[in-house]
Amino acid sequence: YASQNLMGEIQIASGDLNSALKNFESTLFILEGLTKMIPKSSYIAADLAVAYERVGSIYYRIRRLDDALKGYTEFNKVAQELFVTEPKDNYKDTLARSNSRLGEINEELGHLEDAFVFFKKYSKLNEELNLKYPHVISYKHGLAISYSNLGRIYDEMGQYEMALKFHKDGNNLAEEIYMSYPHVIKYKHNLAITFINLAGIYKNIESVDNAFKFYDKAVVLLNELHETDPQDLSYKHDLAISFLNSGLTYEKTNQLEIALIFYLGFNKLMGELYNTNPNDISFKKDLAKSFSRLGGINIMSGQFDEALKFYIDEKKLFEELNKSYPQDVTFKKNLAISALALGWNYQLLGLLEDALICDKEGSTLFEELHTAFPNDSLLKKSLATSYIRSASVLNQNHNIYS
Repeated sequence: YASQNLMGEIQIASGDLNSALKNFESTLFILEGLTKMIPKSSYIAADLAVAYERVGSIYYRIRRLDDALKGYTEFNKVAQELFVTEPKDNYKDTLARSNSRLGEINEELGHLEDAFVFFKKYSKLNEELNLKYPHVISYKHGLAISYSNLGRIYDEMGQYEMALKFHKDGNNLAEEIYMSYPHVIKYKHNLAITFINLAGIYKNIESVDNAFKFYDKAVVLLNELHETDPQDLSYKHDLAISFLNSGLTYEKTNQLEIALIFYLGFNKLMGELYNTNPNDISFKKDLAKSFSRLGGINIMSGQFDEALKFYIDEKKLFEELNKSYPQDVTFKKNLAISALALGWNYQLLGLLEDALICDKEGSTLFEELHTAFPNDSLLKKSLATSYIRSASVLNQNHNIYS
């Protein structure tokens, strides 16, 4: 199975994720069989845990999120059993990583309470490892990331005071690590991300000066990283995201002309990234997001015709993503939202038939999502909003009964 793992890694590097998945699943099948034959082997159990992680990671990258969740759940289960049987620190590290993976996938799926539980476990294990081995920088780095994860979840749940606390803790550790190892690229990169996190929470609590201060710090580091290694697209992507967040901050303070400049910068960078890497899902998703922001800012500025072009481009990209990855409900949700935004734009232009078509499409998608996830209150609220949108158009068109 070692040769299949190696082949899988090579296929990942070449972008052939489906072939890599077949090799990793073959490895998993062999290891599951060996585990039944030799149930008490910690070495086989450790390899089995990693095999589940690899399979889960591929599913995550090809946006089969439910299958990714299953893979990561098995990874966590085996890692937990392994650590209970042999409470070694390297197995504790594996268990910590499995909790991090489950936190990430649950956050992606919108299961914030579950994500919080797993990120909390990840943080606790990293705290224990860092306390025991204060000079092992990888444990301190993991702890910094765990604080950032918790800060992000608190932010998404609207608990801004706790979010700020954890983002500050993550930033303090990241700065400490970077000062000790200024030539290690990943530590510089993580410091830039903590600046973005801090800027975002300051934006949410309307401390605008602090938000801009930390966005500026992030941009300086990301520009340096991008100039040092222009082949690493993650730096350019994070730089684009910092432009998006700066635009959101200016929009929040009603400085629409400056917000537009940053949104155009976000759109330009994402267009470049997507055009050179059209198979990268995250680039395509964020390019669609850039069209959404440009559409919104033009609506706010009264430029309805200009907004229409951006909303059409946004919807087209989400239609393609939803068609290519039907198991990823986030794309269906984004398609529904983009349909409603386009419908609103058509209504503002007086194109009521086109508006009603888009609103009905949005309602249909939200009805499907609500049926699949009846306990999701945000989806239920979005479905109600879609009905209000259709009613507004029909009312304007003097179709009072409908």
